Amino acid sequence: MISYFWGGCGRVGLKFSAVVGPYVAFVYLTIVISLGVDESGFLGYLDENKNVLFMGPNVAANCRKLMPLFFTILIALGLLEAFRYPILTGVQLRLLRKDEGDALIPASNNTTANAGLTEALLEEGGGGGGNKDDAESVKSGGGAVKRESTGTPNWWDGQE
Repeated sequence: MISYFWGGCGRVGLKFSAVVGPYVAFVYLTIVISLGVDESGFLGYLDENKNVLFMGPNVAANCRKLMPLFFTILIALGLLEAFRYPILTGVQLRLLRKDEGDALIPASNNTTANAGLTEALLEEGGGGGGNKDDAESVKSGGGAVKRESTGTPNWWDGQE
């Protein structure tokens, strides 16, 4: 389900959904053909088992009148499922191209560009606007913590 909207897994969910569409269309086609060939058998089954199926006395006559509607609905659903493959395949390819060209998603796992940014920020004096040559002390929790010129606390050295 996540792969429908998340590009990290290559939109596999869209491809899977597209591949399933023709199979579902085939099921609808099979139902339409079987009802078209043996409509009287289906209506006879409904008439014989109306008590077990908790149906009214004239269910076969009502279903006979509704058969064109059933055929129309099944054919429309079958066509929708049949067209799902080319549509979702196209959507998947467009989203993959968009994911590749998106500037917010890193192109690789190489973090050298990010490391360069971090070093540049640290060299600017990152101590909240203070003088970068002076060591600052910040009150925190009752003790003073000395900071280096880069603004990072050096409490791990054991110097207070």
